[in-house]
Amino acid sequence: MSEHHEEPSLLIRAALNSDIPALSALLHQLFSIEQDFTPDNARQVAGLTQLLQHPERGTILIAQNASGEDSGEVIAMVSAQLVISTAQGSPSAG
Repeated sequence: MSEHHEEPSLLIRAALNSDIPALSALLHQLFSIEQDFTPDNARQVAGLTQLLQHPERGTILIAQNASGEDSGEVIAMVSAQLVISTAQGSPSAG
């Protein structure tokens, strides 16, 4: 008899202001293991808020559990931000 394991269901969507606490918690996890960064909730919240308030400068997408007992939990994020590339002489994603 074989076991059937249900694959987790994910929802990928644009981040909202209401996601900032979860995103800040993810950044805290990341910065806790990175040698070049130190977690600072106030700074992370300020940066996330600025990104969300200026969508022309960047975007944040989140992965969220879409089923099961953890439904709604934000489990991952990715951001893309425009910077001015001196190599290209124009905005570029960073």
